[in-house]
Amino acid sequence: MPHLPDSILKNAVTTYLRKGFAVVPNFLTKLEITAFNDECKTFLDKVIDEKRPLTKLKIDFPDKLTAMHAEYVKDYQILFQPNAVDEKNLLKISKYDALSFLGMELHHKFDNFRKVALSYEVKSIFKALGYQQPAIFASTIVQKRSKDKFKFKQHQDAFYEITEPVGTAGTFWIALTDSSVESGCLEYVPESHILYPVKKTILESKDESVNYKELPDSAFEKVPVEAGSMVIHNAMTIHRSAENKKSGFIRRSIGLVFYDKKMAKRKSTNIVHMTRDLMVY
Repeated sequence: MPHLPDSILKNAVTTYLRKGFAVVPNFLTKLEITAFNDECKTFLDKVIDEKRPLTKLKIDFPDKLTAMHAEYVKDYQILFQPNAVDEKNLLKISKYDALSFLGMELHHKFDNFRKVALSYEVKSIFKALGYQQPAIFASTIVQKRSKDKFKFKQHQDAFYEITEPVGTAGTFWIALTDSSVESGCLEYVPESHILYPVKKTILESKDESVNYKELPDSAFEKVPVEAGSMVIHNAMTIHRSAENKKSGFIRRSIGLVFYDKKMAKRKSTNIVHMTRDLMVY
């Protein structure tokens, strides 16, 4: 991992606090990206037999319109796009390409996730944020194929990933491929972490619109980044990502969700269960 200057990290934290999100370019090297991809493939080779039907037909993720086929292996949740699975619940294409989501405790299971979580850069960001007991509590790999209609509607993570006080968590989102406007990059509403506080969570309401009404496209800032870049966003920052419309391209990313265990407590939901914390000292 390249040793990034403290000035870049501090500037990123300043922007994060002001806008609710910030970009840290060149966070991973090409070799580190390859290591993430290889570790994921090795894992899938061990747990997914393409000749055996998946264990569960559908799960409403990210919503009912794009409900995915799921496979549960020990502590892992593995999701595949519906059009990658046939009527017998068998994968029609390579498991590497069919994958849409893998989580949630990769920070304990995968060496490369632990390496990022315990890196000098991440520790420096936590220090600049004033965190006393920083911890990673969820981690994922997400893929978007160009043939899928996989997208994330506008939302606030704090509605689903609950800490008390509400909104005291954040996410490190890292691009393992280029993330362009065409391939469905992240889009954020600047300062929405301040303007739209989360008053109710999924534990109190099934409808996220209790906190804010659907915002127009003009409210969103598109954030395309190159492979290896990291985007940090606050749990209350409203964001979304569109479908991948880049032909033949799979957009791949990882995420690590963090909070300060000294100032906040976690609550389990049907979205994020009580995964184990990885303390970052």
